[in-house]
Amino acid sequence: MDVWVDSATAVEMDVFVLWVRGLTVDQATLCRTAALVEHTRSIVQMDTQSQFMLFNALEPYLQTPTTLAQQCLFTLPADQQHALVQSYYRLSTRLLRELVGKSLTSRTRKDLDEYSERCSLTLQASRRQFDNVRRVYKALEDKKGSLCEAIQQEFLLDEGLAKLYAQLLFLFDNKLSLDNKKLDTLPFEDIAFCVEQMIVHWTDAENQQDLEKQFLQELREFKYIVWNHKDYLTVQRKLVCERFEPAVQPRVAAALKLVGRNMLGLGAGLSHSKELRDVFEDLLELVVLPFHQNGLMTAHVMAVFQALQETFSQLPLSGELQTRFEPTHTRFLLALAPVVVRLQCRL
Repeated sequence: MDVWVDSATAVEMDVFVLWVRGLTVDQATLCRTAALVEHTRSIVQMDTQSQFMLFNALEPYLQTPTTLAQQCLFTLPADQQHALVQSYYRLSTRLLRELVGKSLTSRTRKDLDEYSERCSLTLQASRRQFDNVRRVYKALEDKKGSLCEAIQQEFLLDEGLAKLYAQLLFLFDNKLSLDNKKLDTLPFEDIAFCVEQMIVHWTDAENQQDLEKQFLQELREFKYIVWNHKDYLTVQRKLVCERFEPAVQPRVAAALKLVGRNMLGLGAGLSHSKELRDVFEDLLELVVLPFHQNGLMTAHVMAVFQALQETFSQLPLSGELQTRFEPTHTRFLLALAPVVVRLQCRL
């Protein structure tokens, strides 16, 4: 009689985390046995080496997670497979901040030793993360539909981690830059938040890697229509200022005299790759700073954007133009408002 014994592969997740961090066997052993006697340390080192050999053998399957459940070499429970994949694809936001504005090229990969030192990461960990980002980017290039859902299906990542990779794909695909020195202290968490607003409000369900072309066309046309209505911006300022206390109105009016026109130009410029690449710098210089320099607090800025949306129907445009452009106007502001507020909080 044949007997089949299914023996699960022994994976120690605490050791796997050390391997993912890019530690050597000796370094990982020291982490595990800092207070142990020499004899015990030698046993732990053998165990660590055995685990590292196992992880190296598993790595090709981790790079293509859908094959992990299909392979027959290692018997791994489903929950452990899930934990391995999430840990392998985890990202350091400090490293991601270094990569913003860069290209996913071999040249950038060669510079990872410099970035690793600044981020307190091992070079091995930085390379793993860089390669993971590049792998996901190549797999999802020109992918239609929801990026987050596609990443979840292709790489079996949790929604939060998949969303982070989707934001990265949008960043790299559109070559968004943060070269302005005033943006140097902007953490990656804020960048990711801003990018998410753009993905949600400025792309469509069919293509989340690029801004929707029809939306961009409407923004361009709206700019020229408004510029041909000389009273539009004046009426807009008046309607918005009426929402504030008299003491605040002069500051709101002064800020909107710049911001109103600047937002039109910013929206119209999004269809050009250079303007889109510099969108963070333009937002800072053209929208955030005028609010800040006029002493408007976050609550004031939020109220301004709310008023801009609510008063659109009262602006000097024909009924036909109102109906046509109100959805585009609202959609533009729905992303712009939280982004501007987030950036202003960092000044």
